[in-house]
Amino acid sequence: MTNIREQCWYGEVCQQECSEGCVRYNEVKYLMDSSGIPKAQQTPKQLIPLNSEDKKVFIRLREIKDGILDYVNNGKNLYLCSDSPGNSKTSWGFKMLLKYIDSVWSGNGFRTRCLFIHVPTFLQQLKNFDSPLSDEYKEHIKTCDLVFWDDIAASKLTDFEYNQLLAFIDARMLENKSNIYTSNIVSKDLLETIIGGRLTSRIYGQSEVLTITADDMREGVK
Repeated sequence: MTNIREQCWYGEVCQQECSEGCVRYNEVKYLMDSSGIPKAQQTPKQLIPLNSEDKKVFIRLREIKDGILDYVNNGKNLYLCSDSPGNSKTSWGFKMLLKYIDSVWSGNGFRTRCLFIHVPTFLQQLKNFDSPLSDEYKEHIKTCDLVFWDDIAASKLTDFEYNQLLAFIDARMLENKSNIYTSNIVSKDLLETIIGGRLTSRIYGQSEVLTITADDMREGVK
């Protein structure tokens, strides 16, 4: 495999000789590919809070990330929100997924363990009957250990979108599967007007709610 050390997530710290048969590289690559994490997000970013209030939130987010294996095994859920875009919510979600992959790759084989879903794109894909999502992918959404639902409640749901999203999230709740939600909706009442009371009860009511207050943190991402 050409330049495998440069491609590997552990290339800077691994002391073993690189080869195409490297178990760690291949298992992590499978988890990355099957998760849907974009290539540009497959290495963690350093995130810096811009005020004292967000510092407390970041400390808690770091605790969740560092203990992500127990968090997921216990079926816990996180709703990470802010009134503003561009202040690291999505980056934190990716950090959680990457840490989880790092925690479960050994001996995983070819099992999809986590997924990244950009909700507005996902809802559009569900309505594309000319190129439907595979039944296997839909089953993974219901059964994999952890799903990161990014940008949920970006717009008011149609009846079709509501029923589809409710079915997926209900299936995960019934199996005590873990979820991370990010949203620009902070108010529970406003969330209800966008996605309805039943979904709000499951997404907001069954999650640990953390709010980032900074307007824009892109300059704090290194």
